[in-house]
Amino acid sequence: MIKALPTQSKIVLLACIYSLNTGTKCTVSIMYNVYKKLCTAIDVDFLTHRRVIDLTNELDQMGIVTSTLEYKGGHGRNRIVEKISLIAALLEILLQDFRLQTIAKVPQEVFVPHIKKRN
Repeated sequence: MIKALPTQSKIVLLACIYSLNTGTKCTVSIMYNVYKKLCTAIDVDFLTHRRVIDLTNELDQMGIVTSTLEYKGGHGRNRIVEKISLIAALLEILLQDFRLQTIAKVPQEVFVPHIKKRN
């Protein structure tokens, strides 16, 4: 199923994985910044913030990621990516994609400077 995803969905998933590894709350806003850096690195046009939210919702519906909505009263709401199943296997599959192979050996810190490994 992961191999059949469109390139943009794969980049969004990779951005989710990298953002979740920061050890902080993985909001779609943080993930979108990582997504844009990944797109720039592989020379792909990036989508709008709204479309990336839609792709994140699709990944959630497929059961690949688990996300929730955090309501902030009058300040709106925020989607939080809480969990991604089988991260190591997903990374291996994603980085086999010919478009993503160029970043396979680039450390995650390049895309997420404040990364801290989760235990």
